Amino acid sequence: GHDAVTTTNSLDDQRVEVGRTGLQPSELQTLSDKLKHKQSDTGGLLSYTAKKRRSIDKYIEGASESDAKASSDMMTFLMVMSERDAKREEMRYERQ
Repeated sequence: GHDAVTTTNSLDDQRVEVGRTGLQPSELQTLSDKLKHKQSDTGGLLSYTAKKRRSIDKYIEGASESDAKASSDMMTFLMVMSERDAKREEMRYERQ
């Protein structure tokens, strides 16, 4: 019975994270739909986590170029997202 409890807890944590992204509910819905499709392609969240862990190991051993490229793409994406949030904040202040 303990496993079920931990799963629920980690899902709650993820939900909290999602709330912090500053996306509209409709955008979140689109995102979660995309994620669901990805998960069914790769056989679920567990294999995704395993793949991620494996690529972290590879990175530690001496990252291959493709891994480095992927993580820099991720950084770019995150920067764009936070820039977008900052712009949205500015707009909010100007409207007042």
